[in-house]
Amino acid sequence: MSWTRRMTLAGPFLLLLLSACQLGGARTLVGRWERDGGNERFGTAYEFYEDGTGVMILSNNPFHPISGDLTYTYDPKTGDLSLTIPGRSAPAVYHVSFDSSDEITMDVGLKKPVPFVRKPFPELPAAMRARIGQALLGKDFEFVDAKPLDAGWQKDYADYKFLALTNIEMLVGGESENWLVRLKLEGEDEPGLYVLTKGPGKWGVLQLIKND
Repeated sequence: MSWTRRMTLAGPFLLLLLSACQLGGARTLVGRWERDGGNERFGTAYEFYEDGTGVMILSNNPFHPISGDLTYTYDPKTGDLSLTIPGRSAPAVYHVSFDSSDEITMDVGLKKPVPFVRKPFPELPAAMRARIGQALLGKDFEFVDAKPLDAGWQKDYADYKFLALTNIEMLVGGESENWLVRLKLEGEDEPGLYVLTKGPGKWGVLQLIKND
């Protein structure tokens, strides 16, 4: 078979392969973006969710307690990213350029655009991660896993005592969201259990300790 004939037959397959690659590498802004070259303590991370909400974290460490909610709009044709932070009247407008599906630069008004790299979404919601950071500030720990808890979860842990690690939230109305988290603190042999709560009239972080 001639080279020309082979290329004629291969042409449609190459087009299909190219289309698949383009779809697989879709340049979506949804995801977690960490400042490239920053360290855990002095970095900036953004998380953009599909519903148009997001969060900015003032560290590449996902458990950093200082974070802020935001809403955003992004125009992939122009690269314009508009961030609105609650309490601020005017949105901040940045320009985003994709170097690859997992690398961007963001023009935030500095001398040079800031590079960011895509990271996987953490397992816990940002508000819950900030609560861990607040409760265990200054302690080194390893995140093991987490799962959401249903209403009435307390009855499943009747043989545990609860130690509050953060202040109680005296709010009225609304629903609570609870997560069970396993963390291994530095110097401990086994992971410990913690319950994180976001909602009214609840403790922010509880440590569960097995009764003797």
